[in-house]
Amino acid sequence: MSVMDNLKKLSQSETVKAAGASVAEVAKTFGENVKADRAAHPQEATPADASLTDKATAAAKEWGGVLRRSVEATAGSESVAKAKDSLSEAATEVRTTFGTKGVQQPKPSADDSVVEGEVISSDDPGQSPYA
Repeated sequence: MSVMDNLKKLSQSETVKAAGASVAEVAKTFGENVKADRAAHPQEATPADASLTDKATAAAKEWGGVLRRSVEATAGSESVAKAKDSLSEAATEVRTTFGTKGVQQPKPSADDSVVEGEVISSDDPGQSPYA
C-alpha cells in the first residue's frame, strides 16, 4: 500500500474522526471554563489616572489568572480523559496503518556536543554556536 492509500484510509477512519471530535470537546470545555471564571472573578477596575503600563500589567495578570485556573479546571475534566483514550486509539491505528511499531528514538551520538547533527556547544563559551 502506498502512503497516499494509507492516508486515504486514515481520512475515513472513525477512530481518527473520534479523536478529532474529542479534541474539539476539550477546546469547548476550556472555553466554557474561561467564561465561568470570568463571571466568577470580575475584572478589577484600574484607576483612570493609571499609566498604560500599569493597565497592561493589570490586564496581563488578570488574564494569566483566568487562563491558569481554566487550564487547571479543564485538565481534570472528563473530556480530557476521553480525549486521551481516543487519541491513544487513533495513534495505534496510525501506527498499524503505516506498519510502525512505535516512535523511533534518535540514535545517540558518540559526541555529547552534537545532537542529530546540530552543535549544541562551542569552544568559546561566550560565542553562540548559531552566530
